[in-house]
Amino acid sequence: MAELERTATMLRIIAHPVRLRLLELLRDRGEAPVHDLADAVALAPAATSQHLNHMRRLGLLAARRRGREVRYGIGDRRVLKILRCACAAEGENGASR
Repeated sequence: MAELERTATMLRIIAHPVRLRLLELLRDRGEAPVHDLADAVALAPAATSQHLNHMRRLGLLAARRRGREVRYGIGDRRVLKILRCACAAEGENGASR
């Protein structure tokens, strides 16, 4: 049951359009600082940091300090599988409309 609860928590955390976009960006870029990600999602750096920290606390993202900036990257590769499945399922759903 604990594994199902962790999975449910992970799905709840990533089930936000901004967080999904951040995951896509990090999948494509490998690693990026908060200010670059904030520009890409058109949010303030503080708001972007909050989204990133939700995912980091769960272990989905990794963060490392480089000088004064914090760079984020994918911390749990399984989240990329979930992202791929979700995008594929949406593509299938859109094709049937």
